[in-house]
Amino acid sequence: MSLKEGKRKRKSYHYVATSLLCATVALLLIFTPNTSDYVASSGDSPQAANTSSSVAPMRLPVLAYHSIMPRGFYYPLNVNNPWILLDEVFYEHMKYLYENGFTALRTDQLMDFLFYGGDLPEKPVVITFDDGYLDNHLFATPIMREFGFTGMMYLITSTISEITPAMATYPTQYMSMAEIHASMDVFEYGIHTHAMHSHVDGVPSLAAESVERIRADIRKSLEVPIPFTAGFAYPGGVFSDNAISALMEESVRFAFTTQLGYVSRDTNPYMLPRFSVTSDWTPEQFSEIICGRWEGVS
Repeated sequence: MSLKEGKRKRKSYHYVATSLLCATVALLLIFTPNTSDYVASSGDSPQAANTSSSVAPMRLPVLAYHSIMPRGFYYPLNVNNPWILLDEVFYEHMKYLYENGFTALRTDQLMDFLFYGGDLPEKPVVITFDDGYLDNHLFATPIMREFGFTGMMYLITSTISEITPAMATYPTQYMSMAEIHASMDVFEYGIHTHAMHSHVDGVPSLAAESVERIRADIRKSLEVPIPFTAGFAYPGGVFSDNAISALMEESVRFAFTTQLGYVSRDTNPYMLPRFSVTSDWTPEQFSEIICGRWEGVS
């Protein structure tokens, strides 16, 4: 792919020193054989598949982004918000993935790996976005498109506006149907609840509500005329037995948390971990996580 190098003046991260190490680690990550399928139904209980292999399992990193803003919107109001990244930082992340040969997985590839024993590319990564902010379309989508990457975006469907809002530093703006459709070449869409991105008496909704109320919320999301193919992401990463039961009964096959860790073949598909990307990450931390070298908080 031909990149338009030099069209941006950006502060470059010094990732080059770690590229060789990253490539070496990737060669050592061996796929774990597994022929078990997982088919969700109302009678199933979510269980991780067992593996008798002694080789190291595949360590699939899943990145969770939220908001991406250029300097004009980032400074000064949003500079201390850890969930908002300067677009220059996001650009360097995508550039690093591109230059080091990573492949951003589509939903079908992830499901094939989780449920059907499918293999992954040599250097896989999953790029996700939560909430469906307008800035995702305006600033993240063009960068991902430039590098040829795709991702999964999780929408709070009650926030989808009928008309395109004006981008502003504050308050938060969400994509309209026009932006959602315009980003479909880059993003597949999943559900982030319809109206349960909230709390009940201080408790996250998905940890407090009944199975039937959660099912009703999921069905409300599914009424929105968008092809929801990318599963579910729990708001705030909080889930419950009721939430998992509701997802299974509505035939949603997988869901992301915000628990830290890598996805492997034996990961419970309703408890898939992710690395929530925050603005205080260093280039070295990004490289460590992407290359499968993260071993937990010391």
